[in-house]
Amino acid sequence: MAARSYVLSTPLGYGGYADTCDQTCQSYPGIVNETAVATLAVSNTAGQVMEFSGGQIATTEYSASTGGYTASSAEQSPFTPVPDAGDAVCIPGSGYSCNPNHNWEVSIPVTTVQSVLPQIGSLQSIAITGRNGYGDWGGRVTTMVVSGSSGSATLTGSQFAGDFNLPSNWFTVTSNPSGGVGGYQLAAADGGIFTFGNAGYFGSMGGQHLNQPVVGMAPTNDHGGYWEVATDGGIFTFGDAGYFGSTGNIHLNAPIVGMAADPATGGYWLVASDGGIFAFNAPFYGSMGGQHLNQPIVGMAAVPGGTGYWLVSSDGGIFSFGTGAGFYGSTGNISLVQPVVGMAVAPGGNGYWLSAADGGVFTFGPGASFYGSDAGQPNVAGTVGLLPTATGGGYLDITGSGRVTNFGDAPQFGDLTTVLSSYSGHVVAGATTPG
Repeated sequence: MAARSYVLSTPLGYGGYADTCDQTCQSYPGIVNETAVATLAVSNTAGQVMEFSGGQIATTEYSASTGGYTASSAEQSPFTPVPDAGDAVCIPGSGYSCNPNHNWEVSIPVTTVQSVLPQIGSLQSIAITGRNGYGDWGGRVTTMVVSGSSGSATLTGSQFAGDFNLPSNWFTVTSNPSGGVGGYQLAAADGGIFTFGNAGYFGSMGGQHLNQPVVGMAPTNDHGGYWEVATDGGIFTFGDAGYFGSTGNIHLNAPIVGMAADPATGGYWLVASDGGIFAFNAPFYGSMGGQHLNQPIVGMAAVPGGTGYWLVSSDGGIFSFGTGAGFYGSTGNISLVQPVVGMAVAPGGNGYWLSAADGGVFTFGPGASFYGSDAGQPNVAGTVGLLPTATGGGYLDITGSGRVTNFGDAPQFGDLTTVLSSYSGHVVAGATTPG
């Protein structure tokens, strides 16, 4: 019925005994391949086609492989996208026992990318910036950015697949500049820690009783451990992370909203929503505690050299303390679609990025360039922060649902949407590990 409907729905109508086109769509492999079962199927469904309401015959394009999810109506088909569990079925005894196109891999030489897209210069990274939301990795690629030394090119997934002879627009990039990142950890509000790539797991508060939810984490200087901090300032140490004190038993005027490790001393700072700073085995450079704020503080970041820190408020206001924390601008006087939820500092300390709840990214300073964002993307839960690469050539966007999106030279090692069928928790922070 699918084949019959497809033929009768084409603009030219029925064009002959079997052929409708030459190997580019549905084709007939010849009478030698006909079988009694197929002939019976034809005769038993004689005269039957698939129709839309109103009598229009449906263009029932079908494929040898969907990859596990049919395409959405906006892409290739007038039908609603649905999972296709049968795409990966293997048939014992068949000459084609398993679908050879369900999974595939293609190697594209760097020189080929540079030849097809000469405007980018020397290839630096391939960042997938949008997917259709259906299936593994977030589904088929809708938009992507190929960046190089001379510029970048924005393509649809279908354009990229066509330019480089890929079987489909459903793919991920497995070999990409790493930006000096070998993995990352995600921390959840219940204290759970999830690791990807080469990131080590040293323990967590997941499944244990917490007086208050976890709101942040920070790695140790050698990445051999990490701290978690709760809204009451309680500190939980794992791996080689030392305990230097907490505010867990101190009355706070405002809840703790984040923390940062001091690269110089190995200690840490805690920051409260009123801008108060609590230093443990780390120097105190100042705070906004006791001062008027238009909006509450939502995060902080340390100067890479350990000579200061920045605080950021939900309107994107920036407050810098210490000799190394330069002021490069803010969104404090700009109307925002969604509030700022955090900040990340360029590796050289000469700039920073602000991230908004809708995935928007704002860049300030010569060291912080724009590589893309999740703003406006469908099926993306609220952003909770950015993790820059060691080179400053990209960053990872982290959402509360545990989704990790890579931009620029940031690598992708997976996220909670790829390893768990469902995740009911809330990711609050993350950290990268070198590699």
